[in-house]
Amino acid sequence: MIALRIATLALMMTQQGVVDPTYESPALRNLVAAVAENNRHVARTLSGYSGRVEAEAAIVRTDADGRERVSSLQQVALQVVWSRDGSYSEHAIGERALARGLLRFDVRKVPSFTVPALYGNRLDLLLGPFGAREGGDPTAGPDDPQALHPLAEGRERIYAYNGGTVVERWAVSGRAISIARIQVTTRRVPEVRTTVFTGDLFIDVERRQLVGLRGRIQEIGGRRGAIKETAATLVREIGKLEVVTAEFDGRYWLPSIERIELRLTSVLARNEAVSLRISSRFIELRPDSRLNAGVADTLASHPTAHPRRITIASADSLERYAQWRDGLGAVTAADAFDHLAGYDAADSDRSPSSNATFGTRTLREAIRYNKVEGLFTGVGGTLPLARLVRGTSIDLNGGRGWSDAAWRGSAQLRFDSGDWRLGVGGGRSLEGTNDFMYPPNHAPLLASAIFSRDDFDYVDRRSLGIFAERRPLGGKSRLRAEFGRMRDAGAEQSARAGLIRGDSGFRENRPVTFGRFTRAVLAYERNPDVLAEYLHPGIGVMVRGEIGRGDLDYNRFDARLTVQRPFGRHLTVGARVDVGALVARGAVPLQQVIELGGPEQLPGFGYKAFGGDRAALGQFSASIPLESLIGRAAQQRRLRAHLSTTIFVGVASSTGPNVASALNTLRMGAPACPVGAPCAADGVPQTSIQLGLRLLDGALFVGAKRVISQRDRWTLALSAGIF
Repeated sequence: MIALRIATLALMMTQQGVVDPTYESPALRNLVAAVAENNRHVARTLSGYSGRVEAEAAIVRTDADGRERVSSLQQVALQVVWSRDGSYSEHAIGERALARGLLRFDVRKVPSFTVPALYGNRLDLLLGPFGAREGGDPTAGPDDPQALHPLAEGRERIYAYNGGTVVERWAVSGRAISIARIQVTTRRVPEVRTTVFTGDLFIDVERRQLVGLRGRIQEIGGRRGAIKETAATLVREIGKLEVVTAEFDGRYWLPSIERIELRLTSVLARNEAVSLRISSRFIELRPDSRLNAGVADTLASHPTAHPRRITIASADSLERYAQWRDGLGAVTAADAFDHLAGYDAADSDRSPSSNATFGTRTLREAIRYNKVEGLFTGVGGTLPLARLVRGTSIDLNGGRGWSDAAWRGSAQLRFDSGDWRLGVGGGRSLEGTNDFMYPPNHAPLLASAIFSRDDFDYVDRRSLGIFAERRPLGGKSRLRAEFGRMRDAGAEQSARAGLIRGDSGFRENRPVTFGRFTRAVLAYERNPDVLAEYLHPGIGVMVRGEIGRGDLDYNRFDARLTVQRPFGRHLTVGARVDVGALVARGAVPLQQVIELGGPEQLPGFGYKAFGGDRAALGQFSASIPLESLIGRAAQQRRLRAHLSTTIFVGVASSTGPNVASALNTLRMGAPACPVGAPCAADGVPQTSIQLGLRLLDGALFVGAKRVISQRDRWTLALSAGIF
């Protein structure tokens, strides 16, 4: 009887057909085959095209909370010519840039960064030839690196296909065009190292034509040496690409908008990343369709990958270009790159995400240097609990400060569900007490180990609590609530100096009020990327309220408004306003007193020269390329100088004797007006100005500063950003 049932089941499976692991359905198999055949050839009457490309490249750093800092921007205008045989010329005719760090990238130095067409079914036709042989090459050896396009012959060896249903309708010249999406994944790991594309293919359903793609280009399979394998473990590279085409003359699909993102992450900072983003727009494209069908048959219809190199016009010509359609930062800082974030999944030849992951969430959890801990080193990891509750994980990190011999770390149980993030956890941390910093506790990482400069004060904090975060809440915004039990203690300076000692090494860490208390926090942020004050254009808002009850009894309110905006072709202006208020019913907690002064807040004033329980700080800046004011010269082009000025206005006041007493304690017995430093009266606005040149597109500042609310003289101001 059992044998009969097995035989019957086998017969039913034979009649129904075996499920194809490559294609979701027979209809999808036919669709992919038709698109692959049509896309092998260039349209018979298309001989090529010419036009213009405007591209913007940005270096972006993303922190563990998803905030972005654009440290370098470059816009490039290109004249492009493409031919049906695959040849492609790119000539740079315009260029301009801004930077806030010395780490920059000149996109003109790469062989190519635009995709001229989607015809040909070869990966090396996208961004130019590379070392791998295209799949199916009869001359390829068994160990030669390979590349396989998802529409190329032999695709079933690696790829799997799903979808194929209509997901969009594009309106083109009064017609509605049905667009289907085919999801491409890898179903097996090849024995030879192979470059593949995984993601989405967008298809013109009626014409069976590939009209767009969005996804990842990556290497999978094969064997790598120990050094390469170690490097791949420590640093992970993710290459993402999006190509959107447009219909021309009712016959051809040619490039319109393209985006590339090269993302680097590390096991030492799993939730942080450094990215190179390139956004390109094809403008005034002119197809050449003079060929007739007979002539086209005598020309190459299968494009091949020709070597590419961007040629560059003279420096004067680059600077004279004035047809920019977008301001600096407008396209690489926009939401347009957000939908590429969904393609950050683990490589198909790596461990599944359900396994434990080694590595700290941020680089600061792995290594840092400050005047309290000296050198701190730590380890961490994440244990997903998806099998128990989907979206749940445990984050652990811990390490030791080698100068103060103290162990610090945290444990957190976190639940992520769509736009919500919930968590409970606790630990011991070293928190900064500097005011009006964004993001909070933005203490130095390793620079203090070299220059013996740590302009931060710290509190040793133990905490246990819960949090809930909702994002996005209308645009790029978030709302976060925290509730927990805290214990604050002092943190003694244990490191005296870094490699370069300077005059006296690190300054002493300021005192704090010891005690246990319950804390509740509610914070709202909109456009946190603009709040970070790098090169993101737009308006950013932050509002934060904090309540403490217990040994530390206080209410604290902070708010920030930041505006970054370009005007015209050259002028860039920015403004930032911070306000804060503190209410304490008894003794004022020293770590909650608002203090101002120093090169980051009020140049010309001493470090935390004045403070109180009410404070405001404003910064207003303007920057314009120097050559636009005084003409072009070879020396200025090499330095790429911008004339920059910033006005700083700060005010702080004390509303009672308890606040004045706290300020006196924080100054650690210093006289009310230190010799050689400006003396700030309570409640009187203090103003300073900084004027000079930002060189290398803004990465290096050389100028002068002075206090203008009091009698003062100009002094040298010098600063540089690394990243």
